[in-house]
Amino acid sequence: MKNIKGSNSKRIKVPQEIVDDILFCSDHKCCLCNRQNINPEIHHIDGNSSNNDPDNLIPLCPNCHSLVGQKGGKGRTYSPNELRKYRDDWFEKVIKFREKNIMGSEKVIYGLKKGIEELKQQPENNYNLNYDLIQDLSREAKELLIESSKDPHGTVIKIPNPVTGDISLKTNGKNLVKEVGPRVKSLWESALQELLDNDLLVEQGFSGTVFKITQEGYQIVDNLIKKEVKMTEFTVIEVIDGDTFKVKKGWKWDEKKGDIVRPTGYDAPEEGEPRYEEAKQKLEGLILNERVEIKNPQTIDDWGRLVADVYYKGKNLADYFPEYKT
Repeated sequence: MKNIKGSNSKRIKVPQEIVDDILFCSDHKCCLCNRQNINPEIHHIDGNSSNNDPDNLIPLCPNCHSLVGQKGGKGRTYSPNELRKYRDDWFEKVIKFREKNIMGSEKVIYGLKKGIEELKQQPENNYNLNYDLIQDLSREAKELLIESSKDPHGTVIKIPNPVTGDISLKTNGKNLVKEVGPRVKSLWESALQELLDNDLLVEQGFSGTVFKITQEGYQIVDNLIKKEVKMTEFTVIEVIDGDTFKVKKGWKWDEKKGDIVRPTGYDAPEEGEPRYEEAKQKLEGLILNERVEIKNPQTIDDWGRLVADVYYKGKNLADYFPEYKT
């Protein structure tokens, strides 16, 4: 049975998080008449109610929504391109208003992405993957890239908090920035900039707040996944020093095997250096005979250690050693 518009497409409810963000962008107003104190409805610009890509959505008051939906007659209805122009123009005005009226704030709005970049349908061997780049990417940049590749639209949304100065980086239904403070903000902004500088993400829309993963970004993620460690959870059976330990049963990565792991993100004192024993005992107290998770392997060093991100109880091991962070 066809719906009212005559389409056989099945309506898929717009996720509440997307609705909230779009209404925030419009200041909870209609993008055509700009009226407030109404209950805006989310209109699908292309008429496909199952297409919940943010670029396909516009907030409208019930009156404007009914006008946009009209067909036939002598007058012209709104075209999809025209609706996007009205929306983007109104979002820009909201941004300028907030910048003018919130003292000392950053931009508190993100713009919906304009225009969807068609992924290049080229064979994988047409891409010259930079394997050195993969190793050089920070832990946060890798995590951001991998999560964005899992996002249904391949997008990352940066939302500043005008009150605290912190930021959120949303993709794949998650906010990757789980802590607050200037150090954390700088860390994740640097990770985002890494991906932009290496053309793994590109800016979409306006305001520098919506980004899209590129084809090369997808290829880099594919390569990272191919190199994932077999078995990600291990039991620590020996702590060698403050940043090296041995795991039970061993790991297998990139066609190599071993049982020694060197966590990324911090550099504890070597034997003979001040605080060596202190760092070693601290690591023993944390993870000896405990389960740890190994992610994002980077290389095998000259001592045969797997250099990778290590997580204990959901927290990166480097975060337990802020005094030695690199």
